[in-house]
Amino acid sequence: MSKELLTVLKNTTRPDYGRLSKRFDTTAAKVRELDLTVGKRYFQSKDGKGRRELRKYIIAIRHVDKLWKREDMAEISKHQVKYDQGEVELVQARDGFNIIQYSIPRKVVNKPRPYFTYQEGKY
Repeated sequence: MSKELLTVLKNTTRPDYGRLSKRFDTTAAKVRELDLTVGKRYFQSKDGKGRRELRKYIIAIRHVDKLWKREDMAEISKHQVKYDQGEVELVQARDGFNIIQYSIPRKVVNKPRPYFTYQEGKY
């Protein structure tokens, strides 16, 4: 990659990977990878599992280019029900090329809030 591309990535807050890939005759995926690794736009731990203090709340991890695995979707669905019941907060974060799904228990259980499991007349 060229030094000019690195300079553009460092000086741009929200780079357009598609435009930059055409300008520098490469792929958007390569521009994004360069931006994330060299530009360090996102937090990146050594093992890709996020901040140590939040690891106990991880329910699923996936690569940014992949879909959630079937077993991860089942686990996420269980926690979506808990979210709707006011028991947990669901949060996603990024660690390098990983998307991490957290389910953090609430200190005080909230009233039900139908977001994921809304059914007409239930709430």
